Amino acid sequence: MGSFLSTLILGLIAALIGAMIQQRTWRHRSMVELAENDREEARQAIEALSSALDKRLEAQRAFTNRVMNGSAAPEDVSAYKSATTAWMGEYSTNKSRLYHSFGMDIAVQFEREIQKPIQSASAVVGLGWRLGVNRLCSRDRDLFLKSEVRLSVIQYDVFKFLNELNDRVSHGQIGRSKAINNLDENNPEMISHLYLIRRLLGIEGNIRRAYW
Repeated sequence: MGSFLSTLILGLIAALIGAMIQQRTWRHRSMVELAENDREEARQAIEALSSALDKRLEAQRAFTNRVMNGSAAPEDVSAYKSATTAWMGEYSTNKSRLYHSFGMDIAVQFEREIQKPIQSASAVVGLGWRLGVNRLCSRDRDLFLKSEVRLSVIQYDVFKFLNELNDRVSHGQIGRSKAINNLDENNPEMISHLYLIRRLLGIEGNIRRAYW
């Protein structure tokens, strides 16, 4: 009888351990797949935004140069309007992708640090083309004369912004995967028990790992 009970208990323990290992393996695989899906979506968002920005800024610089040297023709205006229409046609989609992959802070940063300066620089050049530089108020005239410099600053800001997005991808600060073993996200479902134990024992540093 004792031997039977011992065998039964050992069997139950083995089954329990097996189930725990299986559950841990499944959870780990799910988190790996989630992180990879997040990375792929984020990379696609960056590529789409980068391409759209390149086209918009290239068109804006070409039009700005022609307005500044007085050679802008109606066909140049038409080409630039087509470029701005294409940019705005993709704008909501690109901003939505940023929000999905990187969160509201990045979407707001994009609006404040990239979109608004681009619009402002474009508006001043358009005003200068329609009215002529001599008919602009002193503030707008100063901005108009600095248009090419402003575009260079915008391009640098775009470079920094895209680099920040790539850094977030590299560090897993994207999508749902940013909550994996991240106590700041306040999402218990994404926190591994093993990770918590390692933190309590003081053997887990600041770099988050997917312990499952």
